[in-house]
Amino acid sequence: MKPSISSHKLLALIKNNNVTILDVRGKDEFDRGHIFGALHIPADEVLQRHHEILGEKQIVTYCGKGAGRSESVAKILNENGKRAFWLEGGYQRWPFVSPEDADIGDPLIFHQLFEKESSSYTYLLADPVTREAVIIDPVLETVERDLRLIQELDLKLLYVLETHIHADHITGSAEIKKRTSAKSAVSKKAGVCCADLELTENQELKFGRYTLKVMETPGHTSESLSFYCEGMIFTWR
Repeated sequence: MKPSISSHKLLALIKNNNVTILDVRGKDEFDRGHIFGALHIPADEVLQRHHEILGEKQIVTYCGKGAGRSESVAKILNENGKRAFWLEGGYQRWPFVSPEDADIGDPLIFHQLFEKESSSYTYLLADPVTREAVIIDPVLETVERDLRLIQELDLKLLYVLETHIHADHITGSAEIKKRTSAKSAVSKKAGVCCADLELTENQELKFGRYTLKVMETPGHTSESLSFYCEGMIFTWR
């Protein structure tokens, strides 16, 4: 896992009551404004006072602009048996006034990816707050590209979905499943014994605040599926 986290990831931890926030700026900076619920220990006092941070929750440190003091303090805490990360962008880029702001956060993360040899499209969808994600129709030749993007976006992949089983491309589903904690899913009509989920009409899959709905759309193959989410339909190309 990265030693830093984004504002949206921190907000998700706050809503799940799974984080201790540590403001490592000076007292004047803290008094002018700070992240709700933050504990205040200036960076130059952390080595002597880190025992004041109680509990087993992960710790997120922040300073004014990100990195700098907060990164140094996170390193000290990790060296002293804590599990700490620093906040990207610091307090200056913290966009939320209260935890309820998550409900009006950024829209769905969406990436359309292309594999030239098979002329196949792969789709990556994710909730920007919880970082939970699904990928549709990954291709074996581009597994490294897809996994790299998932890592760069700091996403937790929940599902690897197939619109159909056919010889027009070799799926990357098994390789991605092997290298993540994601579950594979195909149409029940495909008769694939190694899939974790067998999908049927109107079945719903949740990722974060979003719902992906299964649509049976036979045509390209008898077991072809499409997936509906946020006004978009994802199907075989």
